Amino acid sequence: MSFLIWLSPSKSMRSSVPSAVNPVETTEPYFLSDAHQIGKKLARLKVSDNADLHRLSPKMAAATTEMHRMWLDSYPTGEGVPAALAYTGDAYGGLQAEQWTKPTWERAQAHLCIGSGLYGCLRPQDRVLPYRLEMGLTWPMPGGAAGPAAYWKKRISAHLLDAKPGAQVLDLSSGEYGSVLDPRLFPTLPIRCDFREIKAGKPVFVSVFGKRARGSMARHVLESDGSLLDVVDAFQTDGYALNPELSTPTLRIFTR
Repeated sequence: MSFLIWLSPSKSMRSSVPSAVNPVETTEPYFLSDAHQIGKKLARLKVSDNADLHRLSPKMAAATTEMHRMWLDSYPTGEGVPAALAYTGDAYGGLQAEQWTKPTWERAQAHLCIGSGLYGCLRPQDRVLPYRLEMGLTWPMPGGAAGPAAYWKKRISAHLLDAKPGAQVLDLSSGEYGSVLDPRLFPTLPIRCDFREIKAGKPVFVSVFGKRARGSMARHVLESDGSLLDVVDAFQTDGYALNPELSTPTLRIFTR
């Protein structure tokens, strides 16, 4: 099946891979020159700038300022960690890249894309270093764009269409990252998934569970064969199952 999985990044990241994880060769991001330009702008921000932009405490703003200065010192020299191992948020607990086999890494490199306010679009092996730049922020980008989403929207959609022409997109991202996919440019509408907990008879989204399930769904698709919709609908990890009554052809809702 020809498909692309679109996944959000996470705020939490690491700059090195645990020694217990098998070494993975890194690749270069497609939008490397863009990342260099944006990274330079981030590194020029002062502590007060980061506090205002990200609504951070003084301590966190100082740490973010130092992180971006370290990025500027290290990233252009070739340092970095494979993206699928660098992000450590809830979705990546479900993705479990630390446990991937070589065939899963190869398939993920061809079919999984991770959105990023700094790097734009990342394959799992593309090298990254920690940063903070959410897609939905309002912050002047190179070329005059009002923020990362406006800067990346046409670039990312065009790149995905070029990388996998005719592919069906499985959008497992949050709203701000899903907004950079222009559905008018794709041959078919992206399939989205939502994961709910049944509480008092009603389906409720619980962030920590829903995010982890997105990563679990990505891994499930990467390790399965068949048509994309059939594979998605067969997902039953962690007690979730497709709820046909709540689902539509392009929004598949899973409950437990």
